[in-house]
Amino acid sequence: MTVANCGPLSALDDGQVSFEPDGTTVFRSRAVYSCNTGFTLDGDKTRVCREDETWSGSAPTCVRKLKKQFVQSFSAEITICCMEIGVLEPQNQ
Repeated sequence: MTVANCGPLSALDDGQVSFEPDGTTVFRSRAVYSCNTGFTLDGDKTRVCREDETWSGSAPTCVRKLKKQFVQSFSAEITICCMEIGVLEPQNQ
């Protein structure tokens, strides 16, 4: 009897993939993805080797986290009011 083997997965830019429990890619093995510091995982964190020799799910990507200062620069309050004709105008202060 031959054990299903899904084979290796492509490298993850700005991250890594490890295989559990013993580093193999055989039936029921898990591929676990993680990202380097400063990046966040977008997509499936874990994929499983299936009996048909394919991996479940799809490959995730590592996305660079936005710096806090950048996000805060867009948090200013904007006040607008409506004229009777429905045109939006900035409120004069």
